[in-house]
Amino acid sequence: MNLLTVVIPVRDRANIVGRTLASIDAQSVAPAKVVLVDNGSTDNTLQVLQQWADGKENVIIASELRPGAAAARNRGLAEVHTPYVYFFDSDDIMSPTMIEDISEGLKREKMPPLATFDIEHQSIDGRVNMMAYRKKGDPVINHLFHACLATMRTVVLADEVRRAGGWNEDLPAWNDLEMGIRLALRNTPVWLPMRQPGRNISGVESITGIGFSHKAGIWEKSLDRIETDLRASRPELAPLVDYRRAILAGNYRHEGATEAAEALLATIRHRPMLMRAICRYVAAGGRGVAFIANLLR
Repeated sequence: MNLLTVVIPVRDRANIVGRTLASIDAQSVAPAKVVLVDNGSTDNTLQVLQQWADGKENVIIASELRPGAAAARNRGLAEVHTPYVYFFDSDDIMSPTMIEDISEGLKREKMPPLATFDIEHQSIDGRVNMMAYRKKGDPVINHLFHACLATMRTVVLADEVRRAGGWNEDLPAWNDLEMGIRLALRNTPVWLPMRQPGRNISGVESITGIGFSHKAGIWEKSLDRIETDLRASRPELAPLVDYRRAILAGNYRHEGATEAAEALLATIRHRPMLMRAICRYVAAGGRGVAFIANLLR
């Protein structure tokens, strides 16, 4: 039995969604269902989706006019009737055996509520790096600092997403960071091996875009929500969100957005002098803040 539905939100991706759809066509085992959610596209994306879906009984095209990937994913979730859902992005690529490997892994692991796997990341300059799941350490902390449960590297029971409250539509960015925290607070992720990892592709047309300062003030909304989630379930971890804020401020400063960095630093209450030092360290290209946070929290 095929266990999962793939949900893909799409907006104005007529020029690039084809490679994602082609990677689904190339699967050794097709997903039980593919739900494509057109999120108010203003180009000919809908026509591209309809042309690809023509004749495919396992494909549904839905529409969601409320803006944002979170709203589109919730719309897609309403069409999911398989045990598992795999939220995938419209600019990424599945490896040919991904659906097969995921399905077999879920069966082998006796149907865990939350599963994850390694992926590749292709940066805008074409470099490809492996993003391996961190098996050691607290999965909540690992996700907070390394996005170990980002959408394309996570499969989850559809009912578990529903029980967690679905996607937070008030968060226009990093909503998968916040969702991953909620899921990890409820379940310990199980790692599934892949014969070949799928590929996350960064580009100017990606949902998150390039850099950070172009959305200054928006990322922070998700961090605020994550802090609220942690205070309710794991209050000892809530101060770690300030380390994440310091990293974001450092990214702002690295991009020359000094005012945005200062505005964010002014909101930090946990060890503010240390957070300023971390901001400068990140702005200069420093790495390893998660280790510092674990050591000093």
